[in-house]
Amino acid sequence: MSWTLTEGDEGKTVVDTNGETVETVDRVEHGTAYIDADEGLLEGVKSMFGNEGDGTYTLVSTEVERITDDMQLREHS
Repeated sequence: MSWTLTEGDEGKTVVDTNGETVETVDRVEHGTAYIDADEGLLEGVKSMFGNEGDGTYTLVSTEVERITDDMQLREHS
């Protein structure tokens, strides 16, 4: 399923496929979530995020498995 990321997703917790917290969505612009993250928190899932180069990472809807109270990342094989 494809999701549309909206401003309503700001503040949601991003979790990995095991339900472990990765980080929190800081803002959403034009369907892209922006996450100001400590690189250590993204280890193991960093390939799912774009890197803006200033400690800000981006997440697009194709990397999201589901959105409820949190945002779960899609599993990669």
